[in-house]
Amino acid sequence: MTKTREDDNLENFISATTTEKNEPTITLRSKDGDVFTLPAKVARISQLVRDTIQCSDEDDGNEEDLFSNNDNADNENEQEELSSPQTRNRQNHEVQLPNVRSSTLNNVVSFLNHYAIEPLQPLETPLAGHKLDHIIPQVWYREFARSLEDNDTEIFELVTAANYMDIKPLLDLTCLVVSLSLMGKDAEEIRRKLNIPKMTEEEEARAREEHAWIFEDT
Repeated sequence: MTKTREDDNLENFISATTTEKNEPTITLRSKDGDVFTLPAKVARISQLVRDTIQCSDEDDGNEEDLFSNNDNADNENEQEELSSPQTRNRQNHEVQLPNVRSSTLNNVVSFLNHYAIEPLQPLETPLAGHKLDHIIPQVWYREFARSLEDNDTEIFELVTAANYMDIKPLLDLTCLVVSLSLMGKDAEEIRRKLNIPKMTEEEEARAREEHAWIFEDT
């Protein structure tokens, strides 16, 4: 059965309420005050979260880094670290995200939850085509991207959130969606889609003089 966006919302709710007892957690609080609780190993995909918690631990005098991550360590060692008494004593950190709305954070959490299970494969350039089916082989990520194609507000907020939270794979994926949406559009259509203020006559004249190549087809 194909998983729907409603299934993702349910998974986010379950993730927020059924985290294993001994597993350290991170709570993300949105601009609207809603909270999303994630396992630490999922939340730490965000570099902002890692840095915030590390600074908090240093301020509290905890020298051990909750988010230390040796790529060569096996899963058993990582689980032992996450379940250690020192780590459990520092559960339930909260990270404030004043620039991220709840609906956008919900999408971020969906991405993080899935990425922790199935990392996004690097998006190769040049692109293999102009359609998601040709570019993204992984079904979940392709459907995630497709769900954003007709929602300009959400996709731009997700780009901003991914950049703010320093989640590179999400930033790569959302920028890809934006890039595909701009293909085949002229300068005026791109200006409107990106909500770029229209230039004054003087500004346009100067731009045409300084960057004539941009206006060759207009």
